[in-house]
Amino acid sequence: MLCALAAPALAAEGRDPYQHFFASGTDDLRAELADAKRGGKKALFVMFEQDGCPGCIYMKAHVLNRRDIQKFYRDHFLNFSINIYGAAPLEDFGGRNVTEKA
Repeated sequence: MLCALAAPALAAEGRDPYQHFFASGTDDLRAELADAKRGGKKALFVMFEQDGCPGCIYMKAHVLNRRDIQKFYRDHFLNFSINIYGAAPLEDFGGRNVTEKA
């Protein structure tokens, strides 16, 4: 009975990872890393994902939506999501113009 009452409260705690975990970036990973260092961050956190991936869905629904996880990672890292099949252009750490999937 207590679990049933607590479940809605726990669900309400979750926040959308795309709004509260991942940063919106410039698609220039080298520039983002420089910004992270200037801002006192340790590094970039990059989640490589794909649509429909069970592990990705689980992480976003049960881990990356938690306020404590979001706060820790945003305090220490700039967090980005890259679609492993995506065609969006980005500049990699070596300064090369590539796509997400590359």
